[in-house]
Amino acid sequence: MREFGNAEETRDIAPMIQPSPDGSVLTGTSREPSFAADPLDLEVPRIVAAQASRLVPALADAPVLSTWSGVRPVSPDERPLLGWVREGLFVATGHGSEGVILGAGSAEQVAALVLGAEPPFEPAPFDPLRSGTG
Repeated sequence: MREFGNAEETRDIAPMIQPSPDGSVLTGTSREPSFAADPLDLEVPRIVAAQASRLVPALADAPVLSTWSGVRPVSPDERPLLGWVREGLFVATGHGSEGVILGAGSAEQVAALVLGAEPPFEPAPFDPLRSGTG
């Protein structure tokens, strides 16, 4: 993890900076786990802004137009959940921010398991009923 100067800023937060066609700049991202009803820790946007302005100094004086937070579906061990939960219920979730990257492989695994075919990779590490997933 890249450190930005003090312990407060070494949480699992790092800026993603994306210019928009209208001239505004989208910045943000964190991978901090949260299951709270209101997952937005107000320190997170401040830390992201401070880190972004260190990378792009012109952002230091830019106004914050809005903030937003969302929940990433991730399992406690950060591995996707792919498999049968009970008869008639198969899940494919918990990819976190890696859903697009892992999607094709997960789809192949899901298809094989649902059809009763040989899966392309060992299913046990992704079994939704494995130990440590809640």
